[in-house]
Amino acid sequence: MNYVLLTIGKTHTGKSTFAKELSTEVPNVVIIETDPIALFLKASFSTLHALDVDHKGSFSSPALKFLVFRTILDFALNQKTNIIMSNSNMYENGRRDVLKVIKNHDAKTIGLYFNYEEKIIMDRVKISNRDIDVLSVSKNFEELIINQRARFQSPNKDEFDYFFEVTHPEELLDVKKRIIEILK
Repeated sequence: MNYVLLTIGKTHTGKSTFAKELSTEVPNVVIIETDPIALFLKASFSTLHALDVDHKGSFSSPALKFLVFRTILDFALNQKTNIIMSNSNMYENGRRDVLKVIKNHDAKTIGLYFNYEEKIIMDRVKISNRDIDVLSVSKNFEELIINQRARFQSPNKDEFDYFFEVTHPEELLDVKKRIIEILK
């Protein structure tokens, strides 16, 4: 049985860091995230990237980076590997469509919701060295956080086979241990 872990949360909540740490402790794990895809598209297909629009959470008209992401996800699911989807997964419709694809591959799902107070996130942005080239609409990460206030759609724990919610970074160690037990 293979598993797909969807991280869910606003920017700078530690989703990618968590995924990298988890991948060193669990065998047969592939991390899929949209930031490298966005950078690749911007560098290699700049004209198409410039025509792209912000993803609104519907796979009927997804952004280019999500079309590429979806192709990579399909490939990884066919390999029967464990997958960590390390991106915001912030739109209900997008999550629903991705979860349907995952279920069609008979994989189990784990949701990990990084539900931090905005002050924690803003403090993390202040010390971050993350490349703003991944942004397509917002001019910086502070603006992105403000924009996410209205756009972010909280997950429903019933959508997943397993679900965890963390409200503070100090809770992650315990949650990581519990997820490792599931994945092993």
